[in-house]
Amino acid sequence: MPNFVTTLSSKNSEDFFAKEPELPKVLLFSTKKETTPLYKALAIDYHYQLNLAEVRDTEKALVEKYGVDKFPTLLVVKGSEESIKYTGELKHDALFSFLKKHAPAKKGPAGKPEKGTTQEAPKQPEEPPRDVKEEVKDQQTFESICYNKAKSCIITFMDPTNSDPEEHTKFLQLLEKLAQKNKDRFNFLWMDGLKQADMVDYYRLSNVFPNMMLFNQKKMAYIPYIGGLDEESITKDFLDRALSGGLRPSPIKQIPTVSTPKDEL
Repeated sequence: MPNFVTTLSSKNSEDFFAKEPELPKVLLFSTKKETTPLYKALAIDYHYQLNLAEVRDTEKALVEKYGVDKFPTLLVVKGSEESIKYTGELKHDALFSFLKKHAPAKKGPAGKPEKGTTQEAPKQPEEPPRDVKEEVKDQQTFESICYNKAKSCIITFMDPTNSDPEEHTKFLQLLEKLAQKNKDRFNFLWMDGLKQADMVDYYRLSNVFPNMMLFNQKKMAYIPYIGGLDEESITKDFLDRALSGGLRPSPIKQIPTVSTPKDEL
């Protein structure tokens, strides 16, 4: 992921504010040593509209100048106006909506307004609807969902053969709900864990189903989920933390293919 976030310090702050003075500045005061994927994503969303910077908590002069007393703190600074503090949830959708209110019309690299742009950020084209409750059984479908996408995949392995039908249906409904609420952040799919035993073993996942993992084809990495299988736990302990950089991904050297049963008489 490209990084358009400036690491701000007392030494370069004057140059940062002098550059493109017509653009509002967004300052994130943080204790983290590295920029999170969430903040990088916002910098990409508002490239040429807002200048995003990150201030470490060790930059005492800047922390004091802006009256920051807790971390993380996000401020929007517009010229000589009083800075505006963000007080909402630290999630992409909420942050995106907040920053959209302060972003001018989008401009291209040459500084000219892009054709057809308005105050609102352009919407990304929606992907064709797909029934998340349908099992992924072949490599082509798997790749259409997870390969060369801007979003990571959330893969769930289930055992429909040995599960209680009612519980199986209930969990599929939960997946559908999670997919709908997180459609701008992740792609969702599920596979039969017994049929895809090689894949489950490769990622060192539990053979107790259902289980989940995050898969990123571009980064060749994955993150297994260990936690409660309810909406709140999955969202807060897995999806939100993965997007904000709170979970460490494990690298992979190759991607197992989906096992497709052969036709037999």
